[in-house]
Amino acid sequence: TGSMIFDKQNSTIVSFVALPPTGEISYSGKADFNQNNTVTPQNPNFIDLDATFAIDALMELPIELQASNLTFKDTTAISGGDFDELESADLIIKAKNGIPLDVEVQLFFIDTISNNQFGFSKKLKVLTAAQVSGLGVITPTQTTQTLSLDATEMKSLQKANGIVFSGSLTSPSGGTGVASLYSDSMIDLNVVIKSKVKL
Repeated sequence: TGSMIFDKQNSTIVSFVALPPTGEISYSGKADFNQNNTVTPQNPNFIDLDATFAIDALMELPIELQASNLTFKDTTAISGGDFDELESADLIIKAKNGIPLDVEVQLFFIDTISNNQFGFSKKLKVLTAAQVSGLGVITPTQTTQTLSLDATEMKSLQKANGIVFSGSLTSPSGGTGVASLYSDSMIDLNVVIKSKVKL
């Protein structure tokens, strides 16, 4: 049993990870038999019925991310008139975060044609980073957060035909730590909307 480390000095691993891999990784090698004994007619190489030869390869490719306020934005079209009867709304987010990243989100209410902005919500930390031990073991963090829209924010929402979801990602220790992401790293997210309606 042995291991090999590939880095940017001895391979093109940076380009390999940037592809990203398509789900199939090919590898090749060479096996030398009788390494310590020269094969001669008097000392032949032979294979019997019980002889086996097998190679298994395991590759772990964790992605390590170090970020401080890495931002992202996404715009969703809405019909503001659908919210005319609402006085307030709470977006309740229950999350189990298996990724060591803090995530903050803020909503901006806009007109997608003129790009006018009518208002915005408060910032909310929707995900708290998973805890990572000194041995690299990840323990998911469970949180419940509520993003509340008050009457003023609801008026802005009613004028809008689009919502911009603006967020930021920060790795552990305020961005000074490294977040390792594995293939089984997951976020379980449940979202509930609680609203107050004018009758």
